[in-house]
Amino acid sequence: MSIPNFLSIHIGKFRLGVIKGGIGIRRFDKPRKNKQPPLGFDTQATRPAKHRCKEDSSLFFLLMGLKDLLFTARASGLDRHRSYNLPQIHFLSNAIEDLELQCYKLELPRSCVKLSSLRKLSLRDVYMDDHTVKNLVCGCPLIEYLEFASCHLCEGFKSLELFGPITLNKIKIVRCQGVERLDINALNVRFLEIHGSFISCKVNIVFCKNLTHLKLSGIDIKDEWFYTQISKLSVLEVLNVSSSNGLKNVKISNPCLKELFIVSWWDLVELNIDTPKLHSLYYVGNMIFLSANALALLEISLSFTSKNVETQRFIELLANFHHFSEVLNLHINMSEMNVMVPSEVRETIPSPLSNLEVLNFVSYRTRPTVFKIAKVVDSLLWFAPHTKTISVDKDECSFEFTYKKQLIYEGEVVSCCKSLPISCWHHCMEAVKVVFKEGSNKIKYTLNGAGIWDKIVALCEVWQLRKSAGFGLFLVV
Repeated sequence: MSIPNFLSIHIGKFRLGVIKGGIGIRRFDKPRKNKQPPLGFDTQATRPAKHRCKEDSSLFFLLMGLKDLLFTARASGLDRHRSYNLPQIHFLSNAIEDLELQCYKLELPRSCVKLSSLRKLSLRDVYMDDHTVKNLVCGCPLIEYLEFASCHLCEGFKSLELFGPITLNKIKIVRCQGVERLDINALNVRFLEIHGSFISCKVNIVFCKNLTHLKLSGIDIKDEWFYTQISKLSVLEVLNVSSSNGLKNVKISNPCLKELFIVSWWDLVELNIDTPKLHSLYYVGNMIFLSANALALLEISLSFTSKNVETQRFIELLANFHHFSEVLNLHINMSEMNVMVPSEVRETIPSPLSNLEVLNFVSYRTRPTVFKIAKVVDSLLWFAPHTKTISVDKDECSFEFTYKKQLIYEGEVVSCCKSLPISCWHHCMEAVKVVFKEGSNKIKYTLNGAGIWDKIVALCEVWQLRKSAGFGLFLVV
C-alpha cells in the first residue's frame, strides 16, 4: 500500500500542508510536552501511484536538512485501521536526529539504512518483523533511545531480538502484540522498560550487563526466571515490577540493588530479599511472608491491600526490619482497628521496631475518628517505642516526641508491655509537639509534664469536635 497524498508538517505553532505540489499554512496550537514539536506528517487519503516516486523524491529533498521528524499515517472512514508503507527514501537521511513513525508498515530499502545522525527512534502502531528491526537499528550508529509502542509483528513472526550499538542507552517496549519471545542483547543499555500485555512471553535480558534501571509491568514471569535473570544483572540499582500474576515464592539477590518497587504481585506468598546495598523498599499488595537481608535499608513503604490482617503475622512482618530501616511508611487499605495491639499481646511479645525514628501511617479504608487516632498512636508507639515522629493520614495529624534518658531495666518487671531491655514510652516520654493540618493551615501545640497521654487524648477530642462542627482551627489559650 502507498502512503496518502496529504502531508501536514508541524513546525512550532504552524502547520504546513503539502497536497500534490500545493502548499498552505495554518496555526497549530498543540505543541508536544516540554519541547517544540518535531516536523510531522498526518496523512489522511491514498494518493495515486503515478505521483508516488516524484513526490517522494521531492519531499526528501525538502526535508533532508531537518533534525526532528514525525510521520503519522491516518485513514478515515472504513480505512481507519489501514497501515501504509513509508517511502523508503526517508531511511537515507543523514540529518535526522529524532524520528517517530506512527501507523506504518515498516519496510526498509534494498540498500543499507543510513540514518547516521539518528539518536531517538520511536515506533508506534507499526507493523514490523524481527529482520527489519535489526537492520533499522544497525543503520543508526548513534542511536541512544529506542521505543516500541502498540506495535505488531507481521504474520509468521513470533519473536523479537534487539541488538544495539554501544550508544544505545534506553529501550522502552509497551504493549507489543504477537510477541512470544523477546531477547535483548544490548550491552550498554542502562534503562529498560517493558510493559504488557505479553501473553506467556519469554523475556531474556541477561546480556544487558550494564543495566542499572529495570521496569517490568504486566508481564507473565515465573519465580525461577526472576531469580536467574535479576541475579545476573550485576550493576542493577533500581528494580520496579508491577502487575504480575506468575510470581509466588520469589528470591531477589543482587549485590548493587538500591531501590526496589514491588506492586500488585497478586499470587505472591513469600518474598526473600538478599540485597546488602538496598536503601529503599516500596511494597504494595497482600500480606506475605517476608525476610530481608538489607543492612543499608533506610526507608520502607508498605501498603497492604488485605482486608483482614492477623495481628501476630503483622508484627512478625514488621520485625524483619528491626535492625534496618529508620523510616517506615505504613499504608493500610482497611480499618485502623487492624493495627490495634491488644494488651495481652504487648505483655508477651517484644516491640518489633525499637530502632525506628520516623513512622508514617495512612488508613485508606475508613477515616479515623480523633479518639481512634489517639489509640492508633498508642499502638504505633508500641511498635516503635522511641520513634521521634509519627504522622497519621498524610500529615493530617503529626506527633513529634522527645524522651528522657533512655532507661534500661535491670530485673524490673514492667506491667504495661514486654519492651525489655528498651524502656516503654509511657516511662520515658518527656514532651510531644502536636500539629493539626486543615487545608493549608496548621496549628501547633507542645505538651509536657505529667499525664502527657491524657493531654493528647483531650486535645484530639476538642480538635475533632470543633472540626466536625465546622468551626475550623482554634487558637491556643
